[in-house]
Amino acid sequence: MRLFKCGWGVRRALQAAALACGWVFLGFALNHTSAESGPETVSRLDVPFTLDVPTPHVAWGKPSPGTPIRAFVVPSVSEGRTLVELAERTDLRFDTVMIDDAWDVNTWTVGTDENYESRNYNLVYKYLEEDLSKPTPYEVMVLPSLHGWNRLPPAVRESVRKRVEQGAGLVLIHPTTGLPAPDDPPSERPLNNFAPDYSVAPDGELWDQSPLVDVLSDRLDNSGFRQIRPDAVTAGAWSNVAVHYITCNVPLETFPAADLKH
Repeated sequence: MRLFKCGWGVRRALQAAALACGWVFLGFALNHTSAESGPETVSRLDVPFTLDVPTPHVAWGKPSPGTPIRAFVVPSVSEGRTLVELAERTDLRFDTVMIDDAWDVNTWTVGTDENYESRNYNLVYKYLEEDLSKPTPYEVMVLPSLHGWNRLPPAVRESVRKRVEQGAGLVLIHPTTGLPAPDDPPSERPLNNFAPDYSVAPDGELWDQSPLVDVLSDRLDNSGFRQIRPDAVTAGAWSNVAVHYITCNVPLETFPAADLKH
């Protein structure tokens, strides 16, 4: 987990930040679903994340003294189970669009017969835009960088901005614009051939949303797979640098630094 930014939903964002530590793929399905509403009638190439397969756990956040946390989460394919594990332990109602930043995993994961290999980024970004355009009041949104903020549909970026202004918490995982770094070699193709490209000013929008700014975008190899730049991450144990109510009584010294090092 890299950072989070909150409006009035700071408690919710802190609790939901645990989601960003990892995500495990749960199963195949052709319908979109959420933990609250169940499958929709419209066929959708996505998987439902449910609590139907329990694992041993301590329900330290159930029952909640207040209402359940309402979250919108974008888990990856390979590590989506963490969302379910957290929902087993705390009162959490969530909606999801599963997107993996590895294009081959994302494309070939969901779909059978005539739908095989049809789950490309244009499709899942369309799902993302549809869901965030709904009036559902989320207290926190968990959003990975994917291929960079600038490669998200404009309606998604605008919806995230408006929701934060209205008080929703925002957990950003490795925030980057997706624009090449100044020292990157020139390229004749877009940063990623498999994701849409949108025009956003190099210094605009993302850094207005993110407390962590000017993070260098990932590089891609010749096959379009993401390579995290070593100079874009910093490893080390977490520590408080100032007194703040968000981190009050949070035992940062007990966090497993090797797993939460960035």
